[in-house]
Amino acid sequence: MNTEISMHARNRQPDAFDERLRKALAHDLRTPLGTIANYAAILEFHGSANTDDVHAFAGRIRLGAGRLATMLQQMSDALAISTSAARRQEVDLSGLLRAQLSALGLQGNYPASGHEPAAPVRFDAAILGFAWRAFLSVCNEAAPLAAFDLDIDIESTAAGTWIELWIGPRPGGVPLRIGLEQFAQTCSDTTQPLACFALGLAEALIERRGGSMELWGQPGAGASLRLGLARTG
Repeated sequence: MNTEISMHARNRQPDAFDERLRKALAHDLRTPLGTIANYAAILEFHGSANTDDVHAFAGRIRLGAGRLATMLQQMSDALAISTSAARRQEVDLSGLLRAQLSALGLQGNYPASGHEPAAPVRFDAAILGFAWRAFLSVCNEAAPLAAFDLDIDIESTAAGTWIELWIGPRPGGVPLRIGLEQFAQTCSDTTQPLACFALGLAEALIERRGGSMELWGQPGAGASLRLGLARTG
């Protein structure tokens, strides 16, 4: 039995989530670590640094350490979801959205259309909450979320279920969907290492469960996050 498990582990090909974690460990986390080390070295060897310089470098070290801690927490949360059994349940979308807004200390005009989802929707609540948290953070970094309208759209077919969270004005006609890399280019330097990093983990998580993630628009103007899962059973 142990031999079978071992052989299965060796034969399993890395998926998008495995690759995203590898990239985070090999690259993403090295950036704030390198920044912290560089500023610490300046403080250590620059004997003539004045008080203002010391305060400035200490502040940058604190900022880098905070970013690193946030990224590690995001990785830990995503890893916990990825290793848990896939679980679809009836999700109160309005309740979940309000809970995420409250946890982040954010406000927004919801529901802007005046209509909330009429009934719970069967979906993976853990992945949905993780992705929404990252998306709300990205948009709020670009511009205070309190100034924007929020709405939820649901599309359910024989093939699967798609849930879309809209923030800000909607486009006329059919929106042009973009990938995460293109969406992240519109993020600020402050946002991208954190919330856009978490969005990358969310995309890998839902792909691991056989789903998809799409984005539209630009944070701080008008944007949407669309998550889909194929119907099972």
